[in-house]
Amino acid sequence: MQLFKGETVTVVRRSKTYVDGYPETREDAETVENVLVHPGATSDLGEGTRTNGSFVGYTLCFPKTYERSLRGASVIIDGRGYEVIGDPRPCLGNCPTPWNRNVEVSACEG
Repeated sequence: MQLFKGETVTVVRRSKTYVDGYPETREDAETVENVLVHPGATSDLGEGTRTNGSFVGYTLCFPKTYERSLRGASVIIDGRGYEVIGDPRPCLGNCPTPWNRNVEVSACEG
């Protein structure tokens, strides 16, 4: 019996290709179901860094059934894009829940 049900998010990967000798950016999107979305802390960035900016982050728990790498990807949550931080790896040890990979994402506003 599963006590929690996650949200559906979209994982977007960008890659460069060449068409007729000209570079193009290609986006591949895939839908991932049952991802737990936990809001992270919101903190102000320094004025010298970005005027009226803020750092927005989430911690996402991806299900065990998702096996692809998330390095360099972005994730769309409720229509807003967030960049994946680092190269999150699944837990290979004792993971009794349906989720085994914590993924931190962020976006900067302002």
